[in-house]
Amino acid sequence: MQMSPGEPNGHVANERLTHSLPGSPADRRPPSFEVVGSAESLVGRILAQQGLGKFCDPDFVRNTSKEMQEALDMTQEEMDRAAHELLQHERQLKSCGGQSSPVEGPIPSPQL
Repeated sequence: MQMSPGEPNGHVANERLTHSLPGSPADRRPPSFEVVGSAESLVGRILAQQGLGKFCDPDFVRNTSKEMQEALDMTQEEMDRAAHELLQHERQLKSCGGQSSPVEGPIPSPQL
C-alpha cells in the first residue's frame, strides 16, 4: 500500500481494498472460466472423435451447440454446466483407472 503525501494517516490513495470471508458461497463455486464454453468444447471434441474434424470450425461448432441447446430446451448456462460435469466425470474415471469414457466411442444410431 502506498500513502499519498499530504493525505491523512491511514488513507490509501488510488487503491481498492477487497477481502473475502472464509467459507463464503463464492469460495465453493468453480471458477466460471472452467464452465463457460464447455458445451462448445465438448461438441467440437465429439465431432472430431466421430471423424467429422474437418467440420470443427468455430462457427459450425457454435451452431451445432446452439441447435442442441434448443432441441434440449436448455439455456446456454445449463448446457455449459452439463458439459462441464460430463468432462469432470470423464477426468475422474480416467484418474481412477477407468478405461471407458462417457464422451468417447461411436454414437449409436437411432432405432426406428
